[in-house]
Amino acid sequence: MNKKAFDALGRLFEAQMKGELLQSKAKIFTELEELDYCAKEEITLSGVFPVIVSGYAITMFGHMTYCQECADRCLDD
Repeated sequence: MNKKAFDALGRLFEAQMKGELLQSKAKIFTELEELDYCAKEEITLSGVFPVIVSGYAITMFGHMTYCQECADRCLDD
């Protein structure tokens, strides 16, 4: 996995840990979505004026790939 894709997965992983969706127009996230590392999702925030938030969320496959890549990179250091 190249550094650009690894960094993008890291941003997705960080957003997941914060309980957020990652909002981005970067082409790398479209490429990761095609490889099933992430998926587009929508969340509706209720209230007087409901708000729909859309963005990318890391999939289980993306999560496992990112964690394995982290382990491999740590062993290389």
